[in-house]
Amino acid sequence: MSKDLRTFLDDLQERLPYDFVRIEKSVSPKQFEVTALLQHFENQKKFPVLFFEKPLDLNGKPSAFPLLSNVFATRQRCALSLGMKANEGDLPLSLEYARREDRMLAPVTIPRSEAPVKEVIKRGDEANIYELPVVRHHAMDPAPYIDMTPVMKDPDEGC
Repeated sequence: MSKDLRTFLDDLQERLPYDFVRIEKSVSPKQFEVTALLQHFENQKKFPVLFFEKPLDLNGKPSAFPLLSNVFATRQRCALSLGMKANEGDLPLSLEYARREDRMLAPVTIPRSEAPVKEVIKRGDEANIYELPVVRHHAMDPAPYIDMTPVMKDPDEGC
């Protein structure tokens, strides 16, 4: 199982290169440019991971953060994310999910200084949600919004 998102994406590009699309052009997530591209691929019955290198933030300026979409859109990628083979995306994946759900782990608190997610820390006035590349998903949405993101943990390795 991948230890972090970067490792998973590297593994994905190596094992399923056709399943990863890197977009180098600047896009505006709040103007449906991300969802339009997702729809374009879906119309072709394709569901690759889309990695946007230069999305615009909510102010229309280049964001310091890349944007990633469609990560768990296929069972093959879900299998890879759990350290399984891509061709185990059907029944073996369902059985693995059930096994892991049956063996839930208690959370482990680690010191803040060791948290691997703290590459960018902003507090107080420094924190500005408008600097994020937030996607507007549907025509009837009144504005872009941050949607739910799945978080999983490996029951064997604890990561």
